[in-house]
Amino acid sequence: MLAETMVMKRAAYFIILTALLNACASRIPPQIREAPVGSPGLEQVRGHVPQYFGAKVRWGGTLVAVENRPAETWLEIVARPLQADGRPVEDGSSDGRFLARYSGFLDPVIFTQGRLVTVVGAVESEQQRPIDQYSYSFPVVAVESHYLWAPLPPPSSYPPPYWDGFRWPYPPYLYPRHSRHRFPYW
Repeated sequence: MLAETMVMKRAAYFIILTALLNACASRIPPQIREAPVGSPGLEQVRGHVPQYFGAKVRWGGTLVAVENRPAETWLEIVARPLQADGRPVEDGSSDGRFLARYSGFLDPVIFTQGRLVTVVGAVESEQQRPIDQYSYSFPVVAVESHYLWAPLPPPSSYPPPYWDGFRWPYPPYLYPRHSRHRFPYW
C-alpha cells in the first residue's frame, strides 16, 4: 500500500513538473513554428502568382511600412530566409518584398520599421506599387497568424569572464609570475 502511494505521488510530481515546463515553453504560435506542408517560397510565387492563389505560406522578414485602413492593416515586408522556428534572419539576402493583409488593427508604434515579423496565410492576389520610381509587383498574403519578434540583445563587447588573453587554455603553473600563488610548498 505504501509503495503504491509513493508511485502515485511520484507520478503526480512528474505531471506537475511537466505542466510547469510546458507553461515555460515558447509563446510562438504553432502555425509560425511549423511551416505549412508544401509551402512555396516567395521566389517561386513572384511572377507566377495566379498559379499559387490559395496556397498556404509562411513568410517573414523585415517590416518596411504599416498602412492602416478602416477595417484592415497592410504590412510591406522585405522577405528574409526563415530559421527553423520561423524567425527571419536579420541580415543577408532577400527574395524580394511582399504585402501582408491583416483583418484588424495593428499599432504602427509597435509594428515599426525594421522589426522582424513572420506571417502565415494564403496567397490571395498581386498588387503593383511603386518603390521610389520603380513599379514593383507584390504578392499579397491574407494573414491568418502573425508573430512580431522581439529584438535580440546587442552582442557583448567584453570577453567572457574566464578569458585570460592567449594564456587561458594553459595551466597557471606555466606562468608563475601571473599565478595567484608562488607555490611556496614546492
